[in-house]
Amino acid sequence: GKTLNSIFRYCSNLIYVPLLNVPNITLLSYSFGECNKLKTVKLITSNKLTTALSTFEYCKNLITVSLFDTSNVTTFQNMFLDCESLFNIPNFNVGKCTNFASTFKFCFNINYIPNMNFSNVINYNSMCSTCYKIKNVPTTLDFLQTTNIANMFENCINITEFPYKLNLNSSATTASDGIKDYSYFLRNTKITEISFGKYFKTNGDSYILNGVSSLKKITVDDFNGS
Repeated sequence: GKTLNSIFRYCSNLIYVPLLNVPNITLLSYSFGECNKLKTVKLITSNKLTTALSTFEYCKNLITVSLFDTSNVTTFQNMFLDCESLFNIPNFNVGKCTNFASTFKFCFNINYIPNMNFSNVINYNSMCSTCYKIKNVPTTLDFLQTTNIANMFENCINITEFPYKLNLNSSATTASDGIKDYSYFLRNTKITEISFGKYFKTNGDSYILNGVSSLKKITVDDFNGS
């Protein structure tokens, strides 16, 4: 397939890119990586696009990105990693995406994540880690296919509520067994209570609620802490 992989990567003095109408592109990996002075990007893609790995990572002055077609994209890993000036996130079509690892990590200025369709996500590792201004987790998160939520909202210091009941199992072999990796996923948030469906901790110390100093209440339907 056609690709724009790394096309502008390391163009550290690039300040402007014209509208890119690229309907035949399938890959956008690292396309604008470390374009430190770039402030806005406008793209027109199509459903041929399948990968947005690290597309804008380390674009420290990026403020806005246009909405573009991501309907068949399966990975957003590191897409906006360390975009510390990014102000908001377009309401992308993410229905096919399985990997959100570190997608918004170190995005210090975004204050919310849109309620997108997260129904196929397997990996949420560090998705919103150190997003200081986020106050609410999306209400459309889905964990039925998920195996990894480690560090997912770590250091999101303004989050006060996590409105989901998770099934955790450190010995899980499939998502149906429960979420296998979950250490530090709410560390340094300000949540006061949390509920679990089942919690089977069978593989040493999981650091599940490490650093959640505001926590007052835990509810667990089925506990096995062996």
